[in-house]
Amino acid sequence: AGVDRALALKPDFAVAHCLRGDVLVAMERYGEALASVERALELKPDLPEAHNNRAVSLRRLGRNAEAVASYDRALALRPNYAGAHANRGVSLLELERPAEALQAVERAITLDAD
Repeated sequence: AGVDRALALKPDFAVAHCLRGDVLVAMERYGEALASVERALELKPDLPEAHNNRAVSLRRLGRNAEAVASYDRALALRPNYAGAHANRGVSLLELERPAEALQAVERAITLDAD
């Protein structure tokens, strides 16, 4: 509701579109979440959080190969993004690439032990 109000006032607010996508993922509305973060990326292509949120939506939609590419883009923009490393590990595991998944998760833990 608050994010929607912000977007009503400023429809080109990329961070709000990204946050909206995050909320929609929590509500398990993955297609809508994907559309929201893709709008954020149209407005601000260098927003690592939007690439991560896009990847989370893609993973939840079973599109893990595309998700890994989005995580990679997030990490190109912010190499020390622990959450993106951890999420990337989940997608790699679902793609049956356990060695790479383990490396991604270990990197996430190195960056943020919590």
